[in-house]
Amino acid sequence: MKFFTKNKNQTTKRSLQIESLEQREMLTVAPLLYSIYSEQSQYSANFNTEAEAIAAPTTSDLTATSIKLTWNAATLTGLRPEEPFKIERSTFVSGNEKWTQIGSDIPYSYTIGKGEYSCELKGLTSSTEYKLRISFSSTVLGQGYTEAVTVSTLDSEIKAEAVSSTSIKLTWNIAGKTGTSFTVKKCLAGTTNWEDTEITVRADGSVTTTKTCTVDNLEPAKEYEFQVSYYDTNNIFRSSQVTKCSTLYVLTTSDSTLNSVNLSWDAAMGGTSHEVQIYTGTSKPTATATWTKAATENVDTNKYKVTGLKKNASYYFRVRYLVTENKEIVTKYTDILSYSSPTSIKLSNVTENSIEVSWTFGAQSGTSYYIQTSETGADGTWS
Repeated sequence: MKFFTKNKNQTTKRSLQIESLEQREMLTVAPLLYSIYSEQSQYSANFNTEAEAIAAPTTSDLTATSIKLTWNAATLTGLRPEEPFKIERSTFVSGNEKWTQIGSDIPYSYTIGKGEYSCELKGLTSSTEYKLRISFSSTVLGQGYTEAVTVSTLDSEIKAEAVSSTSIKLTWNIAGKTGTSFTVKKCLAGTTNWEDTEITVRADGSVTTTKTCTVDNLEPAKEYEFQVSYYDTNNIFRSSQVTKCSTLYVLTTSDSTLNSVNLSWDAAMGGTSHEVQIYTGTSKPTATATWTKAATENVDTNKYKVTGLKKNASYYFRVRYLVTENKEIVTKYTDILSYSSPTSIKLSNVTENSIEVSWTFGAQSGTSYYIQTSETGADGTWS
């Protein structure tokens, strides 16, 4: 079979010469779609020439496991709605390039008036290069493809969790080159003042082992950004995605007695409702521990007096509060504060003008103490 075409700027009339048929025919048909008929057999077939290339899709919103693709099909006519766009990836098998479809039903959106389509590919592999194109079906062009775009997913993300008002814990599962180390950087969110934390974590070449570190000496109630840098298994220097996390607000105690203690927290914490929570135990509660309410109703101020405590007992307190971020209600917490109630206060050697006071504070001891007196013991009468 031989194919002839005229110059691009000339008429779109084209012709096919079929040497294998007994009777040769020249047919003028629609651009890029051809039907050949034999008078004897009424045989027909479609032949696609190479259509003018449609621009490659653009990429955006890259993460470690997803890519957003956007492409423009405003110049396409005769798109078959029953045959949606398909996303294809190039791979090499035995040295030959092979295109395969990613997923079977990836939803995409359309921007009216622009001829612009977009979709998000999810579940991809981190730190991986993808060569992608969009395939389409048209009653005019037949089966066609956009130009290809090559893009790499980002490295696996790191996760951050606030440990206290001054510490944040980082974890990640990135395979660095064995024998090298991850380095950790930080900066206050909204700034570009990155600084080295001087924390290094050894790499082991595996993505199945979790690497972790805790960044200390941070400012309370501040949002930080973190990133780890490393050499991958191919000895290429890379950086992880940037992750954000805020340290917790400070929670403090004051005016403790045998069975009560005053809690206070930063009024700048804001929030629409504060729930004072208590946990009884000798060790810090885990993430799945059950907390109970220390107050029957939520508190709208930044202080609360906890009563009904037992002497010589260990407690943990925190304040749960609700704030509005991006029009959504978000639950946050203050720092977790450990507290041990006093064991006892004893009075002895009473005279007309003096009393000897002695006390023990169990696990919670201090370097200085204040002795207060009150005639009635009511709040506000101590001095």
